[in-house]
Amino acid sequence: MNEEYQKILQVLNEHKEHSAEFRADTLGELKQIGRRLDISNGRMAKQEEATQRLREEDIGISKELKFIKDNGRFIRDRNWTVITNVASVLIVSLIVWLLTLKR
Repeated sequence: MNEEYQKILQVLNEHKEHSAEFRADTLGELKQIGRRLDISNGRMAKQEEATQRLREEDIGISKELKFIKDNGRFIRDRNWTVITNVASVLIVSLIVWLLTLKR
């Protein structure tokens, strides 16, 4: 029975070594997976920051385009005002010139 007991202890010791190796390997793999996840999360955070910057720039560009469009309307309205004022001055000048010729 002593021999059988020794065999059982030997099998348990071998199993213990294998389970310790398995745990060490598994722990190493889990650490690698954790590092990869940290790297991936860092990349995702950088991607989200870049996306946010692009959104902000897009909003800024949209505002600038609207401003240019509004300014375009303002310039057109201003041009129309200048044209009508010049036409009015020319008409008044023509009327005054015609009145002065009749005298």
